[in-house]
Amino acid sequence: MSNQKYQSKSDMTSITERLLQLITNPGSGRLSTSDTLLVGAFVASTIVLIYCTFTDHLTEWLFAGYMAAWVVQSQASKQAAIKRDREAGNHE
Repeated sequence: MSNQKYQSKSDMTSITERLLQLITNPGSGRLSTSDTLLVGAFVASTIVLIYCTFTDHLTEWLFAGYMAAWVVQSQASKQAAIKRDREAGNHE
């Protein structure tokens, strides 16, 4: 039994470390404010979507808005990264 508790504690530590990697700036090793806010917004909006689904208040507009918000954010982030990479390439 104690070995099982140790195993689950080790698994939780591993999960926590992986989650922290999602919001940590790889260059500095510090927490990224923008990534932390993005993950927080994703979790909050997903909870609202799930709540509305289970309480039978989900409309196609809410779902479309949820999907559009995250698709637009993802594409904007990719465009910013491409632009940043191009600018960095021009300076070298």
